[in-house]
Amino acid sequence: MVAPVVTFEQAVEGLEGALVLANRDGAPWGDVTPKLPERGSLAVAIGPEGGFTDAEVARATEAGARIASLGPHTLRTETAAVVAVALARA
Repeated sequence: MVAPVVTFEQAVEGLEGALVLANRDGAPWGDVTPKLPERGSLAVAIGPEGGFTDAEVARATEAGARIASLGPHTLRTETAAVVAVALARA
């Protein structure tokens, strides 16, 4: 399911424990996935070209989000979304 567009704050607030912020400085995806719920919804936030700001990462972390990296390469937004879904399904 693709949810309607919301502000960053709205996204962070409602998804405690089920949100992964894809950020180049995050932990390797394989280190994050064991900490995710086995069932239910999972939201993956893909940042803008310049990445999430330090304040956004801090706010997401405070709300219980996991910060994960999709790998060493900078991916285009549309590619990052497909990679995140593939990693989540694996």
